[in-house]
Amino acid sequence: MRKTILYLSGFMIISSLSVSCVSKKKFEELARAKREVDRNLLDLKRDKKQLEDQLQLAKDDFNTIRYKLTENNAVKDKTIDHCIPNYALWKANKWG
Repeated sequence: MRKTILYLSGFMIISSLSVSCVSKKKFEELARAKREVDRNLLDLKRDKKQLEDQLQLAKDDFNTIRYKLTENNAVKDKTIDHCIPNYALWKANKWG
């Protein structure tokens, strides 16, 4: 019984060692692929940062334009409110 367990455990150890070995060529290929993925990841992070900065600039521009439009609409409304009574007086004097 002990011999059987010893043989099985030895076989399992040898099997696990032989399966986990990777050839040098395969290891270098995997290392090269990892470096390429790391470079791509850095490029993507850099692109993401640039896009976030551009988005923030676009939001700031949008808010600036929206503020100016709101301000212009307020001036326009004030002008209209000021002109309506004057127009009513002018119309009454012209036709009256």
